[in-house]
Amino acid sequence: KTRKTMKVISLLRDSRVDIEGHAPTKLGYAYKWGGSVFAVRTINRNFLTDFNQFSTMNFENVAAIVDTVGGVDIELTLEEAVRVNRYSHDIEHDAPDVTEGWNRLNGAQAVAYARIRDIDSEYYRAGRQQAVIEAMFSAIKNMPVKNYIALAHEVLGSMETTLTIGDMMSIIASGPASYELIRYTIPDENFETDLFGGWVDNPDGGPEEDPVQWLWVYDLDAASERLKNIISGGAN
Repeated sequence: KTRKTMKVISLLRDSRVDIEGHAPTKLGYAYKWGGSVFAVRTINRNFLTDFNQFSTMNFENVAAIVDTVGGVDIELTLEEAVRVNRYSHDIEHDAPDVTEGWNRLNGAQAVAYARIRDIDSEYYRAGRQQAVIEAMFSAIKNMPVKNYIALAHEVLGSMETTLTIGDMMSIIASGPASYELIRYTIPDENFETDLFGGWVDNPDGGPEEDPVQWLWVYDLDAASERLKNIISGGAN
């Protein structure tokens, strides 16, 4: 609130990390095995952070929030448009097909867009998720301020969080829709110079983990320093 800045930082779920009680494996498994609290604890342990608050929202809830703000404006490539339409047809969604270029996406379409990975990689999917978040804030800018309280209740009712309605209203009162939004991803090949992405043998993974996994492998200590610098305002 002091800097009027919002930083969206994606930690890629295929990052290889240490998870309590398991061999090194995908970061995403922490949530699968222990929910939000365990996932936050795993992030703090591996990236040497001290996060103590969280909000968790599944894809279906994201769709509801997007619809609440009136949809989001997203620029699609032809390949992305094809996949959004395919998903809509699969779930028998009756919205008009999207096309290459700028489109107003409803909730289901925004979720379909955010989940695309087969045309490139998880890194680009994280970028799509960030684009949806950024577009949601742009949509909020056009909402009457009087609607913010209802939006806060809708958001809180759609997530698991440590925040109270008072916390949420304090954030909303600071005008976050007008903040500068800056996007980051860890790992990022422009910064994690030792980055390896590929199939890795995981012979000690145990029965719940694949013996061979596709993982992002990089120096977590260096990445944790970058993360701290991003949070404090000292890094790109």
